[in-house]
Amino acid sequence: MNIIRDVLGEKFLMNNGNNSNPTERELHESIVKSLSDNKILSFNNDGIKFKREVGKHLFINNTINEKTQISRGYVDFVALSCRYCQFDLLEKYLPSREKEVLIFKIINIARSLSIGVEQFEGCKVNLKEIEKKFEFLLEPHLDDDDKKKLNHLFTFFFKIFCEKKISDFFFLKKRFPKTKLKEINTLLRNFDNEENFFRLLSKIVSMFIDPKDNQTNHDEKKEEKDFSQNKEPQSEKKEKLKKQEFLLEEIRSRQKIRHDDESEAETSKEKGNSNFFRKQKYQIFTKKFDLSIDAKKIVPAQELSFLRKKLDKEYVSDESFINKLAKKLEKHLFSIQKNYWKFDQDEGYFDNSKFASFIANGNETSIFKIIDENFSKNTVVSLLLDNSGSMRGKPIVTAVKTTEIIAKILEKCKVNVEILGFTTREWKGGQSKKLWEETGKIEKPGRLNDLLHIVYKDSKVSWPVCKNNLALVLKEGILKENIDGEALIWASKRLRIKPERKKILIVISDGAPVDDSTLSANNSNILDDHLKNVIEKLENDSSIQLFAIGIGHDVSKYYKEAFTIDDVSMLAEVLVDNLVKLFKSETY
Repeated sequence: MNIIRDVLGEKFLMNNGNNSNPTERELHESIVKSLSDNKILSFNNDGIKFKREVGKHLFINNTINEKTQISRGYVDFVALSCRYCQFDLLEKYLPSREKEVLIFKIINIARSLSIGVEQFEGCKVNLKEIEKKFEFLLEPHLDDDDKKKLNHLFTFFFKIFCEKKISDFFFLKKRFPKTKLKEINTLLRNFDNEENFFRLLSKIVSMFIDPKDNQTNHDEKKEEKDFSQNKEPQSEKKEKLKKQEFLLEEIRSRQKIRHDDESEAETSKEKGNSNFFRKQKYQIFTKKFDLSIDAKKIVPAQELSFLRKKLDKEYVSDESFINKLAKKLEKHLFSIQKNYWKFDQDEGYFDNSKFASFIANGNETSIFKIIDENFSKNTVVSLLLDNSGSMRGKPIVTAVKTTEIIAKILEKCKVNVEILGFTTREWKGGQSKKLWEETGKIEKPGRLNDLLHIVYKDSKVSWPVCKNNLALVLKEGILKENIDGEALIWASKRLRIKPERKKILIVISDGAPVDDSTLSANNSNILDDHLKNVIEKLENDSSIQLFAIGIGHDVSKYYKEAFTIDDVSMLAEVLVDNLVKLFKSETY
């Protein structure tokens, strides 16, 4: 077909067909009809005859005249415009205003032609010539200024559709001030899906209309109101108020949705040029489907009770070992709390220093001491558990039971404890990924899964009230993927708003952050880099003490204070030892 097109380009329409005999003209017409996928019924000196559903949707001035004769690419232009367009879909999404209709069709033809030159390379050179003469194809009633602007519009879109990238946007913006780069990019991302392309184009076509053209009469305003569900609103404030349609427009943009100062965790190191490649700044495609929830709200209380019994059966605890650890932690806590005792009390812990006086005077009753409540109330510990699928089985069971032991011990010492877990709502992307696919698959969209952050125990709630919650980890399908950076941001934000002065965050994980949907659509190090940035910010924040325990994996490449255990049975002892260090590290 390419060979035929080259021959046709040389012979057809050079001199209005006067030098061609009837047989040649029939051959030319046959080729044109074939190239148009038979959407052109006839093509000769009298003009072009289209199929009915085609002709009414082409803006082309279909009378061959001196201006169109000079372009060999005219035949290619017309035929390919027909071939690569589903006109029933076009009609479905066609706007109602006259100028918007024209622009819609011009951009659609740019798309059709770009597909055509990829399939038929012989047409490419011919169409380069038609680009320069595009304004001659427009209806004569348009003024010269409009023709020039539409010519530029066609040239811009034809170029970006051919190259699959946006260039010269600045010049387009000068001619069409309302144009938004993010909308053009979204359209480009939907290039291969014709219906999505038409749907999105119908929403953004108003960008290319001069604002003064919006001062219309009452009838036009009524049309605009009827069509408002299928086009972009004129005010960005209105966009934000529309929960469904215009949320998608904002999400589809290439602008990065970032955390605020509390949750951003970006550092200036990303600007360094020492890396072999530029780091991708962390961004979130949408937070709309994220969920932070109490464990008891995920499943009914009856199911939690059942899972709790199952958890107790799966973990045969060594009570003597647990008691040993409890005494060890209590001993160290009491030793560092020696300056926080209240003495000469009538009840509490026996004060050994009063032993001699008690023997001398049996009526002495103020021989006890108690812990100063101000000390214990000044400390809170948050345990953040990795709830990823790789923790399934013995690792998660051991981590949960150890967490439970630590929580009981700390509560006994009147230290407040919070227990949190983090995973995702789905494997390999959830509603976020579906929305990304439906709205154009923008390049490097950022995090593409729905977060699930679980509160097993709030620091204000006593252990007996929520002891069943941790058994949720045994529910089938609850453990999925892990996005650690955002989990640390979440846990640290919860800690910051708590009244206690001393705040400790302990992370228990078995490896690096992993989310297939995010990693497949972004730089492969996006989650790693973000986690490191978050940790760096937390470690530089004196208000929170941070350390991590890696189960079977070294996590010291992320955390300065990190400990690795190969045997999960060692976890409880490691936790106790390091809690002691953390409590000793700083006075209250």
